[in-house]
Amino acid sequence: MASKKVQNPKAGERSKKKTEKSSVPTFGFGRIIRYLIVRILRLLQREGWMEMPEASQEWGGNALKAVCSVYVPVKNALRSAEWWRRNFGLEFAVPYNPSEAQAILRLSDGQWLHLVETEGEVDSQFPDKTGYPMFRFTFEVRGIEHLYGRLRSNGVRTDELQDRSSCGINFVFYDPDGNKFDVNEVVDVHRTPEEAARVKAHLFHYA
Repeated sequence: MASKKVQNPKAGERSKKKTEKSSVPTFGFGRIIRYLIVRILRLLQREGWMEMPEASQEWGGNALKAVCSVYVPVKNALRSAEWWRRNFGLEFAVPYNPSEAQAILRLSDGQWLHLVETEGEVDSQFPDKTGYPMFRFTFEVRGIEHLYGRLRSNGVRTDELQDRSSCGINFVFYDPDGNKFDVNEVVDVHRTPEEAARVKAHLFHYA
């Protein structure tokens, strides 16, 4: 008569626990960290403490935020940079490196002005349909009358001041290489009505 094999109850429990343990997914340390970071970022976004990068948002609307860099052709980058520093107070955005053949200056709001050396013709303007040589961009300034006076005193070539009504007060200037630039201040927005009226009366001899 064959003997009946008695199963050890503890062995069955160990086998069951082993099966249950093997069914639990395992996470590497790096994966856990990434998961926690994503959860924290989503929580911050939901509470309004931060915005998710625009690249993760759906495409739509105006995709261009601002002009971050402007490139100006020059014959000598360092000499041109010193001219901009002397007349406008600009500083180097990065240390000057002669091997790069350009100087990079920073405007007060953070945009970069690249002065790029070229062997070609320096011509930063173009004729409009009437034949007027147009500048390619306009600098926004404060205290335009003071800047205009300083440039004139320093011998910088400038055109006359213009009152462009609601567009503000403008004038054109040229760098040593002949590049043409425009300057603007909307005094009706950035000054009190009384001060704007006084500035216009002083500059344009309004009664």
